[in-house]
Amino acid sequence: MPLFTICLPVRNAQATLEGLVEELIEVVHDLVPRFEIVVLDNGSTDATPEIAHELSMRYPQVRRLAFPLPVSREMTLRAAIQETRGDMLLVRDPDSQIEVHEIYKLWQEFAGRDAVLACSLLEKASGWMALIERLGQGGKRAKASGMRLDYVLIRRRAFDAFRAALTAGGPLADELRRFGHPFVELTMKSRGIGEIPELPAQSASRNSSHAGESSPPAAQRVRRPNYLGPIKNFALGE
Repeated sequence: MPLFTICLPVRNAQATLEGLVEELIEVVHDLVPRFEIVVLDNGSTDATPEIAHELSMRYPQVRRLAFPLPVSREMTLRAAIQETRGDMLLVRDPDSQIEVHEIYKLWQEFAGRDAVLACSLLEKASGWMALIERLGQGGKRAKASGMRLDYVLIRRRAFDAFRAALTAGGPLADELRRFGHPFVELTMKSRGIGEIPELPAQSASRNSSHAGESSPPAAQRVRRPNYLGPIKNFALGE
């Protein structure tokens, strides 16, 4: 049975770590029988190390990896890849605005793909605001896929693209395309924004030989308000 690894980069998370780990255990236990949670302590100066150690003693699925001093986000992701024992890896960004129970939706989208990339609706909006700022300063147009990802769910066979993205410093989506891995990008509801509808998922396998799934009939499609359209048109001068 494949092992599922969940990596949690954290720093000074004494107020939230215990609840987060326990919620993850409850959710992931519904998905797979074998999993591990690796707490990547990024140089915490509060009680996070002690709490992580206590959790590892309480739950056999939890183990802790500590950096004595804070390191970059890229370094923590490299450590996540290196520490992964399983065939599947989930990395949660420490600043994620997506609720843990949304992992169920990521797992559904994972079937038949090598990766699922998820960002929050708030992160999507901030990505467009950053684009506006760059255009206003005469900068180059940037891709929304270059923004921070709240969750990365990826199979071991796609780690080559993950490493390449970390080395190049570019979007993971670009490297997944370059290496030919089928994946999907999702924009998901953020914590605390109520009932704002989710934006439609953007599948990167439309033109790929891996894409064999048909779209739902037009009558079954739900029309969603285009919140980001006006911002995009303003940025592009339309």
